[in-house]
Order: sequence, then structure tokens, then C-alpha cells
Amino acid sequence: MIEEIQGDVFKAKEQVLIHGCNCYCTWGAGVAKTMLRLYPYAFEQDFLTRRGSKDKLGTYTSWTGKHYYYDQDITVVNLYSQWDLWSRHNPKDVYADYDAIREGLEAVEFVFRGATFAMPRIGAGLAGGDWATIKEIIEDVFTGHRKGETVKIYYL
Repeated sequence: MIEEIQGDVFKAKEQVLIHGCNCYCTWGAGVAKTMLRLYPYAFEQDFLTRRGSKDKLGTYTSWTGKHYYYDQDITVVNLYSQWDLWSRHNPKDVYADYDAIREGLEAVEFVFRGATFAMPRIGAGLAGGDWATIKEIIEDVFTGHRKGETVKIYYL
């Protein structure tokens, strides 16, 4: 089931929190900037990867630990959904890589099958991707043939 919720993704109680990352290990803007403050160990997992490598597209790193707001564990997934940095070019350019988003989400769904998932409108913020296209990818990956999985997408 896919549900869109107006609210703060960082206060989500789902088991897995997915956010989009570029391949340059920079967490200076958008959701990643807050993620760095709340979950610095998730950033460390990203920082262990090769900076600027296009090979990361469609893959992810993750970290599991204590939720910042609640007394529960959470897994933070750094999904490599764009190669370049939005600030390097025109902010109206599209940096979201739809194939990478699909491949990465398929891998995450496989590994964490049966979990509950939360994410922002991944790829549609600073990455400039088309939300309707990305939402269709999310629905295709997480619904229909998977029972019991819930995906909540948060937006402000």
C-alpha cells in the first residue's frame, strides 16, 4: 500500500527510511542535510563509498540504529538516485535517474521485504525529477505482488 502524508518524514515510525543521494557523498542540502544531523552514521556509510562513482547509481548503503525521535530501531537507506549535484548546474535541470531509482528500490524491497517504509518524494525535490513518474515507479516496485508492505511518502 502506498500512502502520501503531509508531514515530517523524520518523525515517521516505519522501519526503513529511504532517501535519495547523489554519488558525491555530499549531504549539504535538502533531506540529506537534516539526515546528516539526525543520523550521522548513515552518512558514514555513504562516505565509505567511492566519491563520484557512477557505479553507485541504482545501489544503496544502509545503517541501522536507534530512531532519533522514538524508542525503536530504524534503518536508514542511502539510495543512489542521481549522479551529479544539483548545485553544479541550472537548478531547473533534472538530476534524478529514473532507472537508478527503480533499480535501487527493487534492491531495497528485496532485502527488506515485508518491512514498512517511509521516504520523502525521493528524486522530485532538488533532483528535479517528475513526481508522477517517480510515484509510478514506487507503486510498481512496492504494490500488487507484495502483501503486507506499507510505503508512506511524506511531503511538507
